[in-house]
Amino acid sequence: MNKPTLSVTEHLKRLAEEQFDVSPDGHARTRSFCLAEKLWEHALGATKYDPKTSTTTVIEPEKWAMVLVLDRTEGKVGPVAADAGKKAPGIAERIDKTRKQTLNQMAEPPKGDTTF
Repeated sequence: MNKPTLSVTEHLKRLAEEQFDVSPDGHARTRSFCLAEKLWEHALGATKYDPKTSTTTVIEPEKWAMVLVLDRTEGKVGPVAADAGKKAPGIAERIDKTRKQTLNQMAEPPKGDTTF
């Protein structure tokens, strides 16, 4: 009798939905939620105070986290194999491109607006 084999991805998905922590207001938080929260901390930067040691930890914003958050929120799953002769755009260029697109969308008049 053959036993079905689960892939690593299937195990990760199953483990991601298990309870990992409890929020201060008593709600269960999954591993995937806690991981996403850490990712946002690194993307935006954060300051944490530890009352036990009276120390403040500063997490500086990091470009790799910004790119990962932008890619995931735009529906991009991961890096695509680039052509051997073509260099993929760097992090700074990708962030600048996204920023320009957002600003251009904000500057566009609403459809049907002919006041310009």
